[in-house]
Amino acid sequence: MSIENIFYIRDLCHDATVSYPIIKPFKALCSANFLGLNKQEQLKLCQSYRIQRIINLDHDIHRAHEYLPLIIDIELFDPIDLDLNDISNLSTKLCTWPTIIDTKAKMIADYEKILLSTKSITQLQQIFAIMKQECEGATLITSRYGIHRTSIVAALLLEALGLDHKFIINSYLQCNHEHHQKLNELIRYLGKNNIPIENIQKLPYIFGTDLTYISTVFSSIEKQYQSIANYRLQALKLDDNSILQLKDIYL
Repeated sequence: MSIENIFYIRDLCHDATVSYPIIKPFKALCSANFLGLNKQEQLKLCQSYRIQRIINLDHDIHRAHEYLPLIIDIELFDPIDLDLNDISNLSTKLCTWPTIIDTKAKMIADYEKILLSTKSITQLQQIFAIMKQECEGATLITSRYGIHRTSIVAALLLEALGLDHKFIINSYLQCNHEHHQKLNELIRYLGKNNIPIENIQKLPYIFGTDLTYISTVFSSIEKQYQSIANYRLQALKLDDNSILQLKDIYL
């Protein structure tokens, strides 16, 4: 495996690449902002990156995006679940978690829900069943913000492919650099709408990555399944043959 051949195309709008997943350039991509682009931008990117299959981890987008390649909607639990256009509701929700510590505890619990709940495990099985199917072009993994759900799926895929946990964690944390400008714009916008400063200070822990969140991915799995290998086999249904299939496609 050559690290030089591993790319993660996160912010497709700005064509930014960092050394994260994914695997065989243009075989699998992850995007934070694909769903927010207009029709022309989406079509151009699908053509540029030879995207033939889109795994959407957010709500059903079939009817609104019939012009796109094959879309597979698998709506994973959303840790953010905030409507940025509804200022009143957003302010109320932010008050739900009194402190930054409470906010981080909420996010950790949500990560565990994505990894360990019965419903989410079934959805993750569906995702990896799709990833095991050969695709001539690229597979795009995306969600509303591309921060948490997309990163969890990417981390699980990289782990199954044998990448070092330290590499996966460090790469996951790079998301903050890519979202920095968008987060600052959001903070300025909410400040103008009289959202209390103590609530605004929680936003980087909701709309950003954190070492404790990604560490939870591995520690919670090991606590419940005794090892990552057991989780792959028992929860994700990825046996040795499945791992070989994934490596053959993406490495």
